[in-house]
Amino acid sequence: DEVGSFLEGLASAAKEGVPHISEMRFRNTQGKYICHLNIASPILDESGEITMWVGSTTDIQSLKEEEQRKSDFVSMLSHELKTPVTSIKGHVQLALRTLAKESGSPLSEKLTPSLSRIDVLVVQLTGLIGDMLDLTRLDAGRMEMRLYNFAIDDLVKEVARDFQLGYPQLFFNVEAATGA
Repeated sequence: DEVGSFLEGLASAAKEGVPHISEMRFRNTQGKYICHLNIASPILDESGEITMWVGSTTDIQSLKEEEQRKSDFVSMLSHELKTPVTSIKGHVQLALRTLAKESGSPLSEKLTPSLSRIDVLVVQLTGLIGDMLDLTRLDAGRMEMRLYNFAIDDLVKEVARDFQLGYPQLFFNVEAATGA
């Protein structure tokens, strides 16, 4: 199946006088298709004309299988993490609603900030799990990567708030940098 695209790639590489690298399946003596990495490099004379090609073919089947195992593991792990994280989020939200009914009480004033922060962190964790699933989709060629801008100063402030919760005896002073 890959012969056509291989020949097209090789013709393009020949026209430009550059190496051609591709993956191709070859059928072994047992009839099983094995993935190979092919590299065809042109040898040029003094005038830049191709005098011959030097090539190699390397069996990469075990690498492909390992990639698939990794992708399957990340996908399974992501799905398995979603259930307890969703449950944690539900319990945190229930606790926050219960504490809201007791607003003004010492217990509510003490626990609400921490539970609110846990709620935000669970949302972030859910996002990370989604990112892991996206990674497996990217690897499988079922998704395109989208880059976007975000405010790094908000991220720095958020990290400082997290440390403040863990180390209340410390003071964190976050200032925006000026300049280019």
